[in-house]
Amino acid sequence: LGVRIEPLGPTSFAEARDIFREQAQALFDSGVDLIVLETFYDLNEIREAIFAVREVVGPEMVIAAHVTVDDDGMMRGTDPETYTKKLDEWPCDVVGLNCSVGPKTALETIEQMVKYTSKPVSAMPNAGHPTRIEGRQIYLCSPEYMSQYARRFLWAGVRIVGGCCGTTPDHIKEIRSEVRSPDWKQAFLAL
Repeated sequence: LGVRIEPLGPTSFAEARDIFREQAQALFDSGVDLIVLETFYDLNEIREAIFAVREVVGPEMVIAAHVTVDDDGMMRGTDPETYTKKLDEWPCDVVGLNCSVGPKTALETIEQMVKYTSKPVSAMPNAGHPTRIEGRQIYLCSPEYMSQYARRFLWAGVRIVGGCCGTTPDHIKEIRSEVRSPDWKQAFLAL
């Protein structure tokens, strides 16, 4: 929402849910068939978003709920066990994380999250911390680096892999290639 909700800010839970409901209704009316809630760093805010969207779209549409974390895997002071168990209880279909601080921290966090949910898990990290170079923000994780983490996400139990900030078409091409690799599929099927 771009605003703090209670108890940290002036926006009430009910106001937040109304705003999310309005956004979800516009998407639903436009014919979307999936809603991804992403980059949430406040447990109260993502709860209101999940419940608002579910009220609008009903039980059939898939809702993915993504948090974002800091260098320690924490979501505004909340540990992976706590926020994952909550996401597992709430009416979303996929849990995961996006953006954050790059694939390394995302993997470490996902390895914790998969322990506390029975839902499919998604990972869409950014391409690392941006660095300012000659007046531009540059993400330094190469497509090859990101694709190697895609394999590690899959081994950790992730079923949806992608990227966020700094991810280019070349990153996605490499991730796709890694996920479709016959070596990966054979190793996975042998488990």
